[in-house]
Amino acid sequence: MTLGEQFDPRKNALNAFRLALAIAVILWHSFPLTGNDVSVPAARQLLSSVHVDGFFAISGFLITSSWLRNPSVRDYLVARGLRILPGFYTCLIITALVIAPLGVAIQGGPAARLLFSAAPIEYMVKNGAVWVFKADIGGTPSGIPFPGSWNGSLWTLGWELLCYLTVAVLGVAGLLGRM
Repeated sequence: MTLGEQFDPRKNALNAFRLALAIAVILWHSFPLTGNDVSVPAARQLLSSVHVDGFFAISGFLITSSWLRNPSVRDYLVARGLRILPGFYTCLIITALVIAPLGVAIQGGPAARLLFSAAPIEYMVKNGAVWVFKADIGGTPSGIPFPGSWNGSLWTLGWELLCYLTVAVLGVAGLLGRM
């Protein structure tokens, strides 16, 4: 049986398992984001690693399966881009132009001054290449457990794109068909 046959979505529950791991990652990250944390460092590290590593491992298998189903560089890269880029750019725009000004307003600050400054555009432009170079928008957010960072998970997308490219290179080299 080939790797493609093993990971046929009609014959496994990988997407459901990946969803469960994604939910666990979100819940696990909610503790430090709210200023709380698990008091046992070993448990914190183990559970965090299991959820994140499991999620990325299953995602890797599913992405590899995508290549094996259609080993065309163009089709593969277009599909990967359409999966990541629309949501990523929507997230940047909504964070910069809606969430950050709203956060400033909720804290009693001048939302319009932030909105009409260069900071939202700078945030979108500096992060537009799917590699996070700017986490804050005009020094916001503040007064939270991780000040100066609006979206702590965006850093993963640059690495995800590198993994996509690695799968394409391995596929073109013929190394994935041997699995």
